[in-house]
Amino acid sequence: MALAILSFGMSALAGGIVAGLRGADRAAEAEYALLVAQSLMAEGKVRAAQLPAETGETLPNGYRWRRSIGDFPVDATASGYRLARITVAVSPPGGGAPVELTTLALQPVAGSDK
Repeated sequence: MALAILSFGMSALAGGIVAGLRGADRAAEAEYALLVAQSLMAEGKVRAAQLPAETGETLPNGYRWRRSIGDFPVDATASGYRLARITVAVSPPGGGAPVELTTLALQPVAGSDK
């Protein structure tokens, strides 16, 4: 009887450990996707002068990313600047939820002295 109780407890414990490891893998995938998205966002702020633009690819480790840069619908050209909307989405290879970041970047208007 004691052996049956011990084996039942061990199998429940093993199931909990496996579930915990799966959760840790998903968290690591999401963290890596966030780091990739932040890096692409920083690069997008530099490239925001090249409007509009949509790029994306699949990295060697299976993560897919997409970055779009477009005008934000507000007329600020009188000030010599414009707003660019930058959106980055990164999807993990395991089919987890994608990470999506959006920001606005202030850019000088071409031909202005700013």
